[in-house]
Amino acid sequence: MIPNLNELSDAPIARTNLIKLEEDQLTTIQRLLVPVSNIYTIDFMVQRFTKERKEKSADYYARIHQEVKSYVRQKLGLDARQDVKYELHLLPTYEHVFFFLAPAAPNSPTHRTLAERIETLCQRLTAENYDLSRLIQGLFSLHLKMVMLEQASERFSVPPTYFNSTFYLNARLSQPVTQKSSTGVMEAFELDIYASEYNELAFTLHKRKFLVEPEDELHLSLDDTCVWFNIDNRRLKARRKLDARDSKLDFFRERSGYGECQAYTYNVVMNAACERLSELGIPHQPIPFQATHEVNQFATDLDQQLANTLLVVNNGVEFSATQEAYFFDT
Repeated sequence: MIPNLNELSDAPIARTNLIKLEEDQLTTIQRLLVPVSNIYTIDFMVQRFTKERKEKSADYYARIHQEVKSYVRQKLGLDARQDVKYELHLLPTYEHVFFFLAPAAPNSPTHRTLAERIETLCQRLTAENYDLSRLIQGLFSLHLKMVMLEQASERFSVPPTYFNSTFYLNARLSQPVTQKSSTGVMEAFELDIYASEYNELAFTLHKRKFLVEPEDELHLSLDDTCVWFNIDNRRLKARRKLDARDSKLDFFRERSGYGECQAYTYNVVMNAACERLSELGIPHQPIPFQATHEVNQFATDLDQQLANTLLVVNNGVEFSATQEAYFFDT
């Protein structure tokens, strides 16, 4: 028993970036594939790509992506010059399954066969006893993109070539575009989703910073690093990425600036995630954080000999030579 450790019964409950999914993985995948939007849908294809004799691995994987892109372009009605994104996964049967967002077409032949294709895919996954966490991760990423596209469609149209692109949240001009340089600095959050084998979803926001310049119209580019921002009736194109370690996007701000901070964006993401899971009929429960114990005495003299092991995180705090030798074995 650790001395000075007291049990708590009424500690504050804090919201986290974790959600527990309460059904098995296969049932969750079936629900994730069911259409819920009148504007967008998740389409998919399962295909076996056979590696040819003496074909190099790099050429083999390049051919896979080339054929997948060709299929996605055909489904989205795009020409060969337009780049597309998708979620690609290798199954234990050495078949590849790829998912992508497409316009919803409720009465199309593709839509009418969707239920049958979902059932066939799930049967294959069941037969192989495959860990489906990566598929859940990719599918739910597409669902959150769908939510963002639905919100964006209320303000401006989004061409199909951008349906599966990377999305940035809470974009802010931390340095306005100046007349002298014709450039400014845009900061935003990039969302990353992780699904664990324990049926948990985790959401992480990464700060991103771009040097941007005005652009009259959004044009297509095969450059994967091309980033566009459409805010306040202005179109801005990212010229290059900048170091985001000196970002002006704080984790938390007072009420007047709360909408510009990371905590606010986490709340927006978690609300959207829970709402979409409810629409899909997927039982879930946000995982809160609540302290169960507290220590009521702390060591203030770092040079004293301690009775218990003390873990110190060296995050830039100034330590004396004696303290460095004691804590870090230097």
